[in-house]
Formats: sequence, C-alpha cells, structure tokens
Amino acid sequence: MMRSPRSGAVVPTGAHAKNTGGKKGRSGRPPQAFKHFVAALRQDPKIQRQLELCLLDRESRHYSAALKVLTDYDDELPANLTPDERQARIAALLRTGQERAAAQGHT
Repeated sequence: MMRSPRSGAVVPTGAHAKNTGGKKGRSGRPPQAFKHFVAALRQDPKIQRQLELCLLDRESRHYSAALKVLTDYDDELPANLTPDERQARIAALLRTGQERAAAQGHT
C-alpha cells in the first residue's frame, strides 16, 4: 500500500485480489500474427520507400512511427536487447538512412 501523491488516498500496489494484470488484448507483447503481417508489409518496395522517406525527414509527423516499425517489429531483432543495445541499433539505422540519402543527393 502507498499514499497517492495527488489525493492522499491509500492505493494498493503489487499482488492483491483486485490486481487483474492488465486488460485482455491491450496489454503485453504484440501477437505473433501482427509481427508476421508487419514483416510481410516491409518486404513491399513501395512500403520500404515510404518508410525511407519518413526517416529522411526528421520533422515529419510520421518519423517516429516509421522508426518504431523498423525497430520494434524487426523479425531479426533479438527479444532480449538492453535499452543501450536498442539505441545503438536505432542509431545504426539512422546512419544507414543518412548515408543512402547523401548518396542519392537528398541532403
């Protein structure tokens, strides 16, 4: 038990009878079927080009979503990456995108 910093009410924490463990279908890891769907989508050259365009424009409102698709739904990504390893992977993806953009004259 702890006191709420907002209202001062007693708030139960940890394992207790009313802790349901999250909402069914809205908590936890994405289902494998969705990961396979995203992996299949990423094979489409049109989708690849759109992702690349989003990543080349850091001011785009779609930038973070494109980055999430590439990093969180990567079928070759090990499941047990540390936050530092994940950040290193994101940095490597961004460097690759910037190098490709520079080679194509998009900078």
